[in-house]
Amino acid sequence: GYVKIKAPITPKIDFVGGVRDELTLITVQSQDSKLPAGELNRNDLLPSLNFNISLMQDSLVQDRFDSTTTNKRNLKLRTGYNRTLARPNFRELAPYATEDYDLGYILIGNKDLDRTLIDNFDLRLEYYPSTLEIFSVSAFYKHFTNPIELLVNVEAANDEFQWRQVPEANLYGFEFEIKKGLDFISPAFSNYSIGSNVTIVKSAIQIEKSELDDIRTTDVDHLDTRPLFGQSPYIINAYLDLEPDTSKYRQGFKNSKLAKWSAGTKFSLNYNVAGERIVLIVTGGTPDVYEVPFHSLNFSFSKKFSEKLSLSIKVSNILNGQRKQIYKFQGDSPTYNKFNEREYVFSSYRDGVTAQASLTFKF
Repeated sequence: GYVKIKAPITPKIDFVGGVRDELTLITVQSQDSKLPAGELNRNDLLPSLNFNISLMQDSLVQDRFDSTTTNKRNLKLRTGYNRTLARPNFRELAPYATEDYDLGYILIGNKDLDRTLIDNFDLRLEYYPSTLEIFSVSAFYKHFTNPIELLVNVEAANDEFQWRQVPEANLYGFEFEIKKGLDFISPAFSNYSIGSNVTIVKSAIQIEKSELDDIRTTDVDHLDTRPLFGQSPYIINAYLDLEPDTSKYRQGFKNSKLAKWSAGTKFSLNYNVAGERIVLIVTGGTPDVYEVPFHSLNFSFSKKFSEKLSLSIKVSNILNGQRKQIYKFQGDSPTYNKFNEREYVFSSYRDGVTAQASLTFKF
């Protein structure tokens, strides 16, 4: 259940807040009655407080192609706090071993796992040059209580991984976002837009003393913290879109050949890459396993020829890059220097390119 309040404090400041009450009941029981059940029984109150401040009112400006066009410009500052949670899934909570058939690993659950609580603090400045464009910059901070990690059991005869929790972690960063219409090139490109968002992140978890002692036997200057499990230091997204809404075209161009072709046409080209991130925690002084950046490029196209006939084409993973996980050696000690120039691969594979096309006719 939840309670939500949205109310204006002043003509330029709005408040949106409330609280959620979430009850979690999870039980995972093996068919072997000798094994204990994995259970999670929690009731959490999740507050949310947000303020939206309008720094510039909507205004009427002269459009570059049509002096009668209204361009609603807004400059807004958003700030807020909210608490969220992340629950362990069934496999993570199951108190017995299962096999990952794709990779051939043995995964051992942890019946004592708790949910992760995340306290989020955000500050965001947004500027809307028009209803279809945005420029924004934001800063954020997150505090994690009981984050979950995947740990390698180095004492096992075969590859065995088990989930565990650490007491806390901290994360902060910045995000930049832009979405820009291409009508500044020509009014015929009114339906086209490009955009990107870039996130820069710094995260830290305190390394347990026994684990840190093992690491410093070969790397005496190793920090007493490491990045949050699964968190990349940067994420980059970019896209080029065409929307089929011909109403955005200026008068005098709606009957052009390009405008007629664009009617009922939609395509999108999307790119994504994330920085290296920890995917396996390794004890005993052995370096952790990192996933290297993977460049993803996807394309989609659809064309509606009539009310009955349409075409759709999708191509995924166009670059078909290598998904690679490596042991990340780092440090300035002589012991590590001889390893730094070599790449030690934990796993490596390619997904392949996926393409699909469909022609649809409605009777």
